[in-house]
Amino acid sequence: MERKNIRIGEALTLDGRQIAQAVQLADSFESALHLLQDNARINLKSIMGMMTVQLKAGDEITLTAEGKDEKEAVARLSEFFGKTS
Repeated sequence: MERKNIRIGEALTLDGRQIAQAVQLADSFESALHLLQDNARINLKSIMGMMTVQLKAGDEITLTAEGKDEKEAVARLSEFFGKTS
């Protein structure tokens, strides 16, 4: 299992378009991928799950991945969620 704590970047607003991009990126990996915040565990491949997430710049989250491409998945998703302007 790969796990990484990150801070949400300034350029990420997680509007509908960015949520769809995050889910599409997560879907490109075979690994099971989750976003952890507070007591919530959200499947990053679920558009409905991601629509429930209320993230803003500066928030801290944990990304987890389990599978054969877990390292690459966490690295790419960390880049996505850590975007800065």
